[in-house]
Amino acid sequence: MFYKRDTKGYREVLPGIKLKTLVYGQKGAFAKVSLDGNYLRRINVPHSS
Repeated sequence: MFYKRDTKGYREVLPGIKLKTLVYGQKGAFAKVSLDGNYLRRINVPHSS
């Protein structure tokens, strides 16, 4: 699998979350997800440590 690395081609699926399809074929696909640290917030889950 080879692809040209660049910052173009991302689409924003939610505010602060971007998705880019790197390669795809008949039986699968490979995508890169970019998360903006300023938008994401930490949540507290009672049963996690």
